[in-house]
Amino acid sequence: MTVDLKKLMALSSAVQERTSKRPAEARKGVEAWKKQNIKASAEATAVYLYDDIGDWGITAGDLVEVINQITGNIDLHVNSNGGSVKDGIAMYNGIKNHPSYFRGVVDGFAASAASVVILACDRVEMEKASRMMIHDAGIGGMYIEGNAKQFRESVKEVEQMADLLDDLSNMIAQIYVDKAGGSVTSWRSLMASDKWYTAEEAVEAGLADGLVGSTDTENKVVREATASVELPTTWDVEGLRNALKGAFA
Repeated sequence: MTVDLKKLMALSSAVQERTSKRPAEARKGVEAWKKQNIKASAEATAVYLYDDIGDWGITAGDLVEVINQITGNIDLHVNSNGGSVKDGIAMYNGIKNHPSYFRGVVDGFAASAASVVILACDRVEMEKASRMMIHDAGIGGMYIEGNAKQFRESVKEVEQMADLLDDLSNMIAQIYVDKAGGSVTSWRSLMASDKWYTAEEAVEAGLADGLVGSTDTENKVVREATASVELPTTWDVEGLRNALKGAFA
């Protein structure tokens, strides 16, 4: 199925207009966050993404404004429930296109869109008491009202939005593939419902490179501890028959 992203993104914007916007005065806290991180980053190369992602928290523009004033290596510390897919993808690309080396650290949660942002970093580390969560893209605020004709038109819009969400989810799944391997299909099966990872599980899955403070050798042990046994693609039937001879006599 071919998806008209331009049309569907316009539909998404229309849906967002139906929902309440963040009050302008709430942006004052974000401006203070930018000043604090820019100052701290110039000295310690540490940026803290400790908020929702998007209009109700830290936008892609906010983050890019901060990191673009840094020329050295950057430690991106994340503790976020996620938020806007649009801002999450823009943050991901902003980090990927930045010349600095990024070390991402999950201090608390890297959930939903935040799991996308952290994976843009060159190296991802998990605090032992931290979690990562992945799931399909979703949207709220849609509703249907009107007469029979309007209902049918609204149903078409809902179906179009579902196509868009599938496309966005595939794009997110490809980011997981790029980091951890596997296929878009396999990641989409995990993303169908909220999939939570402990710090160790995130390392095992390949979503993180290691635990904070652990050596590469220790991280390798974590990955191999629960590695699945690779089954043969073909079976030696004759050899199996010989091995079982007399076993049930």
